[in-house]
Amino acid sequence: MARISCLAFFLFLLLSTTHPDVVSGKGIKLKKGSKSGGSARRPIKLKKKGQSGSASASQKSKPIHNAGSSFDVSIQISPVNPDFFTSTYNTTDSRICISLDGSSYNCWPVFGGKIRYINAVDGPHSLHAVLMRKGELVASTITESVQFTTVEDPEIGSEDEDKEDEGEEDEIDLDKEEEKKVQIDMPMLSLTVPPEKVTLPGTSVQFVSNVVTGDMGTFKEYFKYQFTCYNVDLSTAHACWSIFDENVVPYITHLEPGLHTVEGVITHPETRKAIEETAFETRTFFTSGEKNEAAAVVVEVDVDEQTYSIPVAAGGDATNQGIYFCGARGILNEECPGFVAQKIMNAANQF
Repeated sequence: MARISCLAFFLFLLLSTTHPDVVSGKGIKLKKGSKSGGSARRPIKLKKKGQSGSASASQKSKPIHNAGSSFDVSIQISPVNPDFFTSTYNTTDSRICISLDGSSYNCWPVFGGKIRYINAVDGPHSLHAVLMRKGELVASTITESVQFTTVEDPEIGSEDEDKEDEGEEDEIDLDKEEEKKVQIDMPMLSLTVPPEKVTLPGTSVQFVSNVVTGDMGTFKEYFKYQFTCYNVDLSTAHACWSIFDENVVPYITHLEPGLHTVEGVITHPETRKAIEETAFETRTFFTSGEKNEAAAVVVEVDVDEQTYSIPVAAGGDATNQGIYFCGARGILNEECPGFVAQKIMNAANQF
């Protein structure tokens, strides 16, 4: 007789703040000129490794009820059958997803990947989590909503500290010794996927970005444990994913069909807050919806003896849509983007 294995488990949410190691703003300083030949971008000054106040990947945050503007979410999963759970959810299309304040779901790998939010607006919030399997949210796994409040730590960035810092060229360590600094060019975050005004099928999006810096070696050394953070549709906080973990891909699902915006930044190794100067220009994109309800046209394209349906929203960019479609499928034929773009424009002209 066949034996049926039931998957049953419980999810628990734990909320904690991320405590910065130095006061906000001290890690980024204005500089006259630049080591990289007169670049206009502001550099970042960091404490050298091993000195007091350097960020630590193993540093634990203290659980509190009122979180600061940056906070981590810990999720405890208690499966009845751990082996079965692992084999079921240790896949590329399985994720743990969180909705903050009723927004779309931000998703991370079930196994691995720190869940962090930054730039949370002051005030009350709620969030809940749910598991995703084979690209679909599993309704039976949804947690109860957690209520919490975000307020800025009054000890961070106070007026008294700002006054003390005025005119100081160097930071002072706890033992009053001069701290040595390492200086790197201001990194810039560049979003490559999705391109501007591209229409994505369904209700999900994956973000692919690059970091542009004059010294990638130094950047990797000091930003090893940092995050790229994205805010979709001006939501109440940025959701963050590890910069250098190749298994962690920023993924958002259950977006409403239609037009969306995304902003992105990199976090600071010392304050662990957003470095606003690293942000890319706000990107717009569309989602077509599960039934292409937001698509103005749906184009049928035959590529390598296979037919694809490409939904395109009103206001979509046909050229970028062609580049995105061909690139996402690894089609190296140089004629592919233009062919797809022309099909889209021909279909649009019929209306």
